[in-house]
Amino acid sequence: MSEFILPQFQHLKREYDAAVRCNRCGFCETVCPTYTATGKETLSPRGRNQAFRNILEGKLGDAAAARDIFSTCLTCHACTNVCFAQVPVVRIMGAARKISQTPLQNALARAAFRALLFNRRALSVVLWLAFLLKRTLIPRVLRLAGVLKLISRPLAAAEDLVEEAPLSFGACPPKNSNVKGNADVALFSGCGVHYLFPGASQAIVDNLDARNTAIRCPRHSCCGLIPQSAGDVKTARELAEKNIRDFGSLRVKTVLASDDSCAGFMKSYPALLPDNPDAGSFAAKVKNLSEFLVALPPVAPRPGASAPPVKVTYHDPCQMGNGHKSFSSPRQILKNLPGVQYVELEEANECCGGAGTYSLKHPELADEVLEKKLQNIEKSGAEVVVTQAASCLLHIAYGSRKKKWSGKIRVVHLAEFLSERGST
Repeated sequence: MSEFILPQFQHLKREYDAAVRCNRCGFCETVCPTYTATGKETLSPRGRNQAFRNILEGKLGDAAAARDIFSTCLTCHACTNVCFAQVPVVRIMGAARKISQTPLQNALARAAFRALLFNRRALSVVLWLAFLLKRTLIPRVLRLAGVLKLISRPLAAAEDLVEEAPLSFGACPPKNSNVKGNADVALFSGCGVHYLFPGASQAIVDNLDARNTAIRCPRHSCCGLIPQSAGDVKTARELAEKNIRDFGSLRVKTVLASDDSCAGFMKSYPALLPDNPDAGSFAAKVKNLSEFLVALPPVAPRPGASAPPVKVTYHDPCQMGNGHKSFSSPRQILKNLPGVQYVELEEANECCGGAGTYSLKHPELADEVLEKKLQNIEKSGAEVVVTQAASCLLHIAYGSRKKKWSGKIRVVHLAEFLSERGST
């Protein structure tokens, strides 16, 4: 149907053909968190697909007018899962975001991605300085005075969202590892967990060490999800190609991702890189922690370890849950832990509103989406919410603080919860 597309958009024929598969039945609206929260047709998958078509066909002359329509998509995959035509809304939104931004905005974003995401040493320096500044309490004072919001709404949202500011990042293999020989597992330390939850990174390594599984902790680049979500597909592909080469050179059997968002995106490399013959074999090696641990024999609690009984539930991060239908392994692990009463969370696979940097760009809408998740958590009666993605950990914990649930409900990464229960 390329004859309907304006000449300047001919390179988006693949995305256009995907969008026109939408028959406007409306099933997507029953599961779309932003439509549920607002009731706005333009903030539904059906409305977004139509806006994308209108731009490519020249019916909407100013693509920038649709910027908020596209940027408010959570890219949670829920709509595609109920779509009879399997319209790939996440892929379409990547293209839509790029064309709705100015060339200068795209150029600046790409420059930032290239400076920070290919070699994360620069990102480490930037975040270390930012976290050091946060520890001075100056940003908090500026936020409470309303000044930070005037400077930058995302910065104000970040100050509210991020409670702790670690100054040491990531993890390394235990010095006294009882594993000999070459490691068959390489840790992909996702940016969110690496920088914001280094304790979870270390807990992953400790969990594997307790199971006599050697692990490598190589330096690596971002998985590519950040630029892909921003519409910079070219940079996302370049990062994916680099990760395939770098981890391929290690000759490991498993690439263990610390963050479900990274795991889900890397499992999608074959769709991102259809012409790369190695994308499929790399994606097949990618696992999140629960997928990896569930295939290993269970570990007996440490001698003397005693943890009180606790009621636990699980929240499914979108990229692995909705994106790859990976639901069973974390539940199987939690249900088999001594002293744990597992309770299922209603609508566990529905987005919490974190979605990477979404809650920084659209804090009010993210809060509306989060409220439904918090209501379901409270209804479950759980004392602990376990998950495996940094953005979910951040956003649900932020909501818990707003609800004043301190001492009542905790939000933790699966790796840290296993360590708490004496399984390392």
